[in-house]
Amino acid sequence: QDWHTFLLQTFGDRLALHGFLYLRAPPEVCFERLRCRSRPEEKEVQLSYLEQLHVQHENWLAKKATVIHSGALRDVPVLILDVTKDFENDPNEQSKLVGQVKTFMKTLCSDSLPSISTTVCN
Repeated sequence: QDWHTFLLQTFGDRLALHGFLYLRAPPEVCFERLRCRSRPEEKEVQLSYLEQLHVQHENWLAKKATVIHSGALRDVPVLILDVTKDFENDPNEQSKLVGQVKTFMKTLCSDSLPSISTTVCN
């Protein structure tokens, strides 16, 4: 929340976000992946912390209930991708996710978003 608040306070009215990609997985899955990566800087991360992060992301991106949402950010479309399955090692799962992102990008490439049309949609 502190990082989000900093970004809003610093860039607020200059933010021109066209969409969010929310990679959703249960905290337990994230915890297992974290353990498998075995990065030293992640060694002390507890499951309870990941559970708190999950709740925060659900409130922010899925429910759009986070108090710090500015009016402009509240209307930004969100694609929620279920990444519970092992997409890193499964080409079929990768293709499915890429397809969802492509479809989402096409919905963003409408006349209502001319600024994205010239940068992303061509």
